[in-house]
Amino acid sequence: MGRRGMKVHSAVSIQTDASDGAAAAATLHRTQPESVILITAGKPTFEFIKAYNKLRRGMSFYTLSVMGAQASIRAFGPDGVGVVVASVVPFPWNPAHPLAKEYHAAMNRIGQREYSFVSFESYINAKVLGEAIRRAGKDLTRAKLVAAAEGMKAVSFGGFDVGFGADQRQGSKFVELTIIGANGRFTR
Repeated sequence: MGRRGMKVHSAVSIQTDASDGAAAAATLHRTQPESVILITAGKPTFEFIKAYNKLRRGMSFYTLSVMGAQASIRAFGPDGVGVVVASVVPFPWNPAHPLAKEYHAAMNRIGQREYSFVSFESYINAKVLGEAIRRAGKDLTRAKLVAAAEGMKAVSFGGFDVGFGADQRQGSKFVELTIIGANGRFTR
């Protein structure tokens, strides 16, 4: 933010067990933010948002991609409606996306019909790792696997592009925002 000439309006911390979730929400609420970005996962996120909603409804909350599971929607309950989730993979429910279609088929083969951003991301990660292992060849070693991954400069997995290098460890720059809808589903 400093490089962009921006400042944090206010910040609070929250314990990983969320024991201070209500206190953190009250402290932040007193600063009257326009929106809240949560760099948390799981219970601290749920408890903070639920506590904040008791103080003020209609706040814009932005969360990390790890909150992109159906279990998160269930844990939020009605307090999740309108929460924005940063997604690092394409919308997994889009049957027109080639990789999402492949993911659906793989999930259906194992009898799983509950799709999520988290499982789709895991599916993509497994594909990327599998490709790196294939490229590393026989007699796999750590060094061969790293070299093979670094050689994956621009690889497309059904429309989802990844690229690595000796100084590039983040394979994708894809980010999309989705919103938890009133129907208990993610929307774009």
